[in-house]
Amino acid sequence: MKCIKCFVLFTEFFLRNKVTGTCVDVSGAPGVNALANVQSWACEAVSGTSDQIWSMDERGRLMSRPSAPDMCLDVPSNDNIQIDNCDNNPDQMWEFEYDVAGQWFLVRNRHTEKCLTLSIPNDSSDGVNLIQSTCDRNPYSDDWWQKLKLSPGE
Repeated sequence: MKCIKCFVLFTEFFLRNKVTGTCVDVSGAPGVNALANVQSWACEAVSGTSDQIWSMDERGRLMSRPSAPDMCLDVPSNDNIQIDNCDNNPDQMWEFEYDVAGQWFLVRNRHTEKCLTLSIPNDSSDGVNLIQSTCDRNPYSDDWWQKLKLSPGE
């Protein structure tokens, strides 16, 4: 099931990897700069400056929140993932393709039709680069993600 507007349950969320348990993170402390690399990192405690908080707008752009609200998950000319100024280019448009249970999903770029994944498969170390690659629908692959709701009061 493909879903662009399935984000309504959580306007802001963490993206946690099924295999490694790590979260999508923007490089930096906090990562707010255009062209900053996107990596996996141990999921942080929620705070107002976390660079692991995301939201999705009606166009399917994954926006870094709240530390860099005008920065979106972006695919430059190669397969690396970064954040960049939000625009209307198709390389910033994403969709969630859910598994049959509706709990885990692939984060698929609508332009390239490739999925968000780890550059080093199944590596739970902090700082593993995130890339896009041909989608692996095997339920044990590290292409599967889950939205984690923010703690109450955040």
